[in-house]
Amino acid sequence: YHSLFKSLARQNIQVTLLTDRQSMADKLVLAHYNLPTQQINLIPSPSLPPLDLQLPQFKSLSFINSHQLRQLIRATVTDVWRRSGPKIWSKYQAAQSYLRSLKPDAVLVTHDPGPSGLAFIKAAQQEGLPNLVLLHGSPSYVHFFQADSQLIWGSLMKRWLVTKARVDSHRLITGGHPIYQDYLDYFRTRSLASSVFTLGILATGDGNYEWHQALYFI
Repeated sequence: YHSLFKSLARQNIQVTLLTDRQSMADKLVLAHYNLPTQQINLIPSPSLPPLDLQLPQFKSLSFINSHQLRQLIRATVTDVWRRSGPKIWSKYQAAQSYLRSLKPDAVLVTHDPGPSGLAFIKAAQQEGLPNLVLLHGSPSYVHFFQADSQLIWGSLMKRWLVTKARVDSHRLITGGHPIYQDYLDYFRTRSLASSVFTLGILATGDGNYEWHQALYFI
């Protein structure tokens, strides 16, 4: 997220970074961007709201009927809510408190499957705030997010997500990739002869599983 933070710092807008627990290393790194940063303090939640689980009708499978499948899903979700519910609910209450205090114009999260990002997305939706999530990881045929919109890299990726992953096009915003600015800044500092052909090569990850990202930088 280095390029993203640099890009945000360059904009003439007020940005506040909210994070989970920060180590000393985290604080030193975040201080480099000169952006207001707050560590989220969880609000203790002694009691959980009741779990109102509305399940659709399922088709029976060869090894389990519809009633058994509904019972299995209900039992699994109830167990997860019992074990992880206090933490999830505390994060949601904290997110709601921060948003009401800061009164932002919009909420941007790095990813929303996790409890922290999801808490802020749901709190933003409850408060009627525009909310969006960055692309996290590789797009796939099973592509979902909870935010109202997702900020993706380019038009090629958008076409792929709409046609292959069946994502509604109005929920996808093409915003480019912030690392492009770093590339431009790098080459602008090099005095190259005009006759020299310059080729920038993208190297990401360990080369074994992230090569696909080069396909979407268009």
